[in-house]
Amino acid sequence: TSISQSRDCNATTFQSLMKFEPLQEGIISGLVALLVPAGDDAVIKVTIQSDAPLPQHIQQASSAKLLGLLCMDNPTIAKLAVDNMVVKGLINVLRNVRYPLAQKHAARTLYYLVNHFTEVQSTLSECLGSELYAEFLKSPETLNKKLTPVQLDKLMGSKYL
Repeated sequence: TSISQSRDCNATTFQSLMKFEPLQEGIISGLVALLVPAGDDAVIKVTIQSDAPLPQHIQQASSAKLLGLLCMDNPTIAKLAVDNMVVKGLINVLRNVRYPLAQKHAARTLYYLVNHFTEVQSTLSECLGSELYAEFLKSPETLNKKLTPVQLDKLMGSKYL
């Protein structure tokens, strides 16, 4: 309730800020950067259970979700995100097996972009392979449950990352 209202308010605040063209590039590039943790961020030492999400996993999920909302709200912003390598970042998030919510948000955003940008279709199809890409198109939000170890290895070795 109050937490969900706060989240809605934060998304609305970002959407309001995105109306100011001088801010758009910085906001999008900052959100895209959060999709791919820096080398040092990837090895954060935490004192929580090993299966608990790390802070960068939560950042990835939030960034993927917010990018999706912003892209769906404005096609110009979506194009700006594609130009800022959002696809690479979202593919990186798909590899995040420790936090399925991040994978779901990334898949949902990729699905929107695939349906609006042919260059995203071809990139994702080549990256995932025809079989997994077909599964993705059928049900993007359950893609994380269908990723096999071989497919994860393929994603991790992708030339797009």
